[in-house]
Amino acid sequence: MNTDINILPIIDLQSISQSLLTRIPQSELLAQLIILKGQFILVEREGKKCSYKFLSPEAVEKAFTSKTVTSGWLPSNTVWWGRTPAGEAIIQFYPPQKYRIQLIEEDTTVGGFPDLRSFSPAGVSEDSAFTRWELQLTEEGNPAEETVRPVEAAGVQVSVEEAKVITIPMPAFLFAGCGGKYYLWAVKGKVFKPDAQLYKPPLPNVRDDSSICFGENSPGTCSASTILQSWELFWKSPFNRDLAQGKSKTHPNDICCSLVSLHDSKARSYPSKDLVPTSAWKIKTPQDIINYLFS
Repeated sequence: MNTDINILPIIDLQSISQSLLTRIPQSELLAQLIILKGQFILVEREGKKCSYKFLSPEAVEKAFTSKTVTSGWLPSNTVWWGRTPAGEAIIQFYPPQKYRIQLIEEDTTVGGFPDLRSFSPAGVSEDSAFTRWELQLTEEGNPAEETVRPVEAAGVQVSVEEAKVITIPMPAFLFAGCGGKYYLWAVKGKVFKPDAQLYKPPLPNVRDDSSICFGENSPGTCSASTILQSWELFWKSPFNRDLAQGKSKTHPNDICCSLVSLHDSKARSYPSKDLVPTSAWKIKTPQDIINYLFS
């Protein structure tokens, strides 16, 4: 058995570079590029004379890049595009507007909605198969629906799922995607500002790091040609009460209660004072998204 091991010598690039520079005649040095922080200096030699020129990083990149790289046609509402190791990254701004969403309501005999109240409707005998009825009420005590739902007694749990379509005013949003992951933040105002304060979106199904939980739906990889479909998929997908905590000052335990209240009162705009600042300690502004999330 041959136990000899051939080990290649370590190449010292610094020594090689210094050796080459000392052997190059000064007459053959046509130019030098001095790299500073955020700035470049080009030193050009012509005979015994030297000329100096300041260059921007963009100019140097253009000089050393032979292939033109473009984003393609960007969809409307796009405020930033970039290419990262994870793929294309896009940030879009959507001004305040109203949205129609499907809110899945789940209820059982134990727990259920905090807004539900029990009552016995007239005409139902006590020996009926259903001995307790529930009606969803608004915060003012008015019925939120025309129908009531029976709940079985004797300790038997009955799970009921209903998709309630509501129209709600929402604040301005920043919708961002990179690779196969998408994010959502709320911002105040009607105009995009790179230094605006970011807030948690007043919606369920969005994690604390502002990443969106699409459930069983699978959005495509983010690109200029697919991000609009991902945005539409988010709003067309049913919402439930997952990740509904900490999104509202008036309803800290369940943002869905706030959404139903806005729908019932036919509110024209979302109360910006109810927004909760984002909890990510580094990402506080749109510029931070680029610096820390998409860098």
